[in-house]
Amino acid sequence: MIARRLARVRADSGLNQGQFAERLGFPKRTYLGWERGETEPPIWMLTAMRGQFGVDPDWILHGPEDTPRRHAQDFDWERLGHLQQEIQDYAVQIGLSLGTTQLLILARTVFEEGLDAESSALERMKITIKALASGKL
Repeated sequence: MIARRLARVRADSGLNQGQFAERLGFPKRTYLGWERGETEPPIWMLTAMRGQFGVDPDWILHGPEDTPRRHAQDFDWERLGHLQQEIQDYAVQIGLSLGTTQLLILARTVFEEGLDAESSALERMKITIKALASGKL
């Protein structure tokens, strides 16, 4: 659960909720909703967590263990962000609304194919998204 992992990072940082929210660049009230599990943080909050606390964004989203996994410096976040945007744009183009988690899973699937296979993996993903939109999956 994202809320539990956010609370763990905050506790490990030694900051109270207000201080933690301020370090991330969000109002305390907004952060409290995330930590309580009442709302989900925006995907770009992961960048703030990585920058401020060195936490792997994938761990924030998927866990599974309770100990924060630290961010790997050689990960190509720009490429992953580009893939997310391309998939989101295509989904919108065909009238499909994807949630944040769905979008990240789809982009991650293409990303993990590797840079050499990215073009063909993205085309296969578009076929899958089209099937989702048409109700064939």
